[in-house]
Amino acid sequence: MLLSCKKDISDYNINNLNNNDIMILGHAGMGSMYKHPGDTYESVIPVLGIGADGSEIDIQMTKDSILVMFHDDDMKLTTTCEGYIYDYYWSELGGCKYHALAYNIYVITVDNLFSRISNLSKYHFSFDCKLNKNLPYEELEEYYKKFLRAIQRLCEKYNMTDNVFIEGNISYLKFASEVGLMNKLFISGTGSMDESIRHAKEINSFGIGISNYVTTVDDISRAHAEGFWVMMWGGKTRAENKELISKSPDIIQTDKPIPLLKMFGRFNSSYRIP
Repeated sequence: MLLSCKKDISDYNINNLNNNDIMILGHAGMGSMYKHPGDTYESVIPVLGIGADGSEIDIQMTKDSILVMFHDDDMKLTTTCEGYIYDYYWSELGGCKYHALAYNIYVITVDNLFSRISNLSKYHFSFDCKLNKNLPYEELEEYYKKFLRAIQRLCEKYNMTDNVFIEGNISYLKFASEVGLMNKLFISGTGSMDESIRHAKEINSFGIGISNYVTTVDDISRAHAEGFWVMMWGGKTRAENKELISKSPDIIQTDKPIPLLKMFGRFNSSYRIP
């Protein structure tokens, strides 16, 4: 008799703060290996269609406080434009297109994305805030507050405050309460669970965002013991997806959403991926 090595979700003893379940978010949409660029309408909409709970999105802010979906520092390598998002007004960026297999894949605003999603409130999104690295120190506080207020306005416009998580470092997120931002905050960027827990306590954040590659099962357990949700990324293969599940995070950002959703029995096979 041949014995299968295939693991079912029932083989995992998930123990977390999310009712022992795991929220599944696409990483920038369908993930880094998808046919369309991440952080685009063309990548985010399919991951929602196939059954994900939502998506992580990289966001940047223009000079006029518009939130744009974009990952890299410079637009030159991946789009028809060049330079930094924060050096432009949105009116100057609306025609920027990605170098991609398909034509007319544009850099868009988060507002544009949200306005085109049916039943938006059924989904969750995590905003990975890509901050301006070139500002002088004395201008950072006002810039951080401006960025947080832009998020606040967008979430209030779409009644999505409870559904949008904010990822960032302590230097940035410590101003969230001052501007009245009510979103759930996730400390990220430390590369260390010990440091993440210290920072999370300092600003009373909801959770911690951290890579699978630097995190152990014990790390996750310690964060949970302190009352912090854990959002993890680093699921670029089926094996890494399984490794993530075994650590019992509360939220997974995956680059392989289809096999992960199938493991949980959540894959929507009736959706036709464009």
